[in-house]
Amino acid sequence: FIMIKIALVDDKDYGLDQIREIHYGEEYELEYFDTFKSFQESGRYFDIVYLDYYLTKDNLLGTDVLDEVKKQAGKVIGFSCIESRSEELKDAGADDAVLKV
Repeated sequence: FIMIKIALVDDKDYGLDQIREIHYGEEYELEYFDTFKSFQESGRYFDIVYLDYYLTKDNLLGTDVLDEVKKQAGKVIGFSCIESRSEELKDAGADDAVLKV
């Protein structure tokens, strides 16, 4: 079987449960990064990266770092609790957008 490698880049971790629900039944490894900096410094490649819009701890927006995140991701999904912000990430070049609940 193929283990999907998934990352969440978000200053808050409450989205982890939602990601686990989305990928229920799949074989996956989920890693959490509370800053873009820690994600980038990991140097790891992920099949899917869920990227928050407001990266408060980095004082950045997801749209600011999207191109860099794409270098470490097969697919980037905008992931914000504000639907228009998730869509903004998609408009900026993310592969998809999911409303974080």
